[in-house]
Amino acid sequence: MRIRIYAKTANQIRLYIPLIRADVMIEGICVNDEEEGKAHRLFHDLTRGLESFLNADGENRMSNLSRLVSYIMEAINSFGEKEIPLIDRLVSVIEEIEQGGAIDQTVLQRFGSLCNEVISAFCEYNNVISELPYPQEEAAEDVWYVCLPYGECPKRNKTLRLNSLLFYYYLQSPERYQILQQFEKEDHENIQGITLGLSYIQRGLNTHRLKKKTACLAAPSQDLFYDYQMCQYACSKMKDLQFVIWGISPYSLWYDLSLSSAGSRAAYYYPQTHSLHHYQIDDTDLGILFQQLTVVAGEIFVPDFIQKSFAPLDGDVDYIRNTQIYALKQDLQKDLETIHRLFDKDYPETYAENLEIIREMLLYLRNQKIKPYIVMLPYPSCFLQNMDQSMYDRTVEVLQAYQQEFPEMEFLNYTYDERFDDYYFADSHHLNYWGANMMADVLNEQLS
Repeated sequence: MRIRIYAKTANQIRLYIPLIRADVMIEGICVNDEEEGKAHRLFHDLTRGLESFLNADGENRMSNLSRLVSYIMEAINSFGEKEIPLIDRLVSVIEEIEQGGAIDQTVLQRFGSLCNEVISAFCEYNNVISELPYPQEEAAEDVWYVCLPYGECPKRNKTLRLNSLLFYYYLQSPERYQILQQFEKEDHENIQGITLGLSYIQRGLNTHRLKKKTACLAAPSQDLFYDYQMCQYACSKMKDLQFVIWGISPYSLWYDLSLSSAGSRAAYYYPQTHSLHHYQIDDTDLGILFQQLTVVAGEIFVPDFIQKSFAPLDGDVDYIRNTQIYALKQDLQKDLETIHRLFDKDYPETYAENLEIIREMLLYLRNQKIKPYIVMLPYPSCFLQNMDQSMYDRTVEVLQAYQQEFPEMEFLNYTYDERFDDYYFADSHHLNYWGANMMADVLNEQLS
């Protein structure tokens, strides 16, 4: 396979080159940054101009010399004082050639050597990637254009845009990306439990404070379907998982990520679950993206290129450490709009499907001999006073019924727990750092 790489900067290309398979031919690069792109084009002109001059003869050589000298004069504008002796020697040889007419082989070799020194110095001063060509003509139809994150490239059918992958794997939810990366780094043999659910439990439970080693697989927007899918994914990694802390909100039974306004977030579960649930990708850009991800990207890049390419974005961000205090910073009108939007879910088919998902999940955990703790976390007063009470009541009834059907399940309902006043919340529905610590302390009393 042959490719051209388009990137914002030369350093970005240097970062990705080691991630490209050895059998892939890089036939050209293009740098979008105005100054770096100009430097790479000039490097291209210098190398081709020198080659044309050295290979020409007679009058053709002298006409080529004039064009090459103009490139050289442009290049040396970026040089520092230490290159003045090199420039003087080169100018002296150019004058000798222009005055002498016929050029013997010794002068030609000396001129070529000095030009290569100029090109080398130019590359150093201008961050030019000299080992790869910088073609200006359009590529053949069988060449793939690989556009690195934040780069730009011409529109054509054979284009792999890694900025799209960056969007689906990282930018849609940096928290979820960080959570998954942290999970993959864990010593899976020592993990005793996992957490699943929405951002309420992801941010609202400090798993580091639990007395049993627990990994977080809860994430923003994660619905019951992907809770179940990620539970199975975790079990494929861990052979001795003992318990699951499953956070369920008062509206979870009516919520389906793949059918929501954030439906495209189903994409970033695909590598672990190979499912987009109800999200439709036929004849869409996302469908093309996954075709490229699974086929084309696999033919161009090494197998773990996604993790390695996003390594600079990977950090030790701890989303538990939100020290904002909701009681001191409320926006009541905005909070009411958020709460009403969360409960605006009249979806009977989703409700019916989620009931079955919970049952399947509990059966799966029973077969795996994993203890389920279903937890409803506390909420601040504004949330409690404005949530849909009928949805909350129905959720509690359903979970209590499942507790009768599955006696091994523990249902822990802290929704109205008075220990959590508004000072333990970061906003109208998430616990803050102190709330997450208290939640861990409360659950430690329940973990058997």
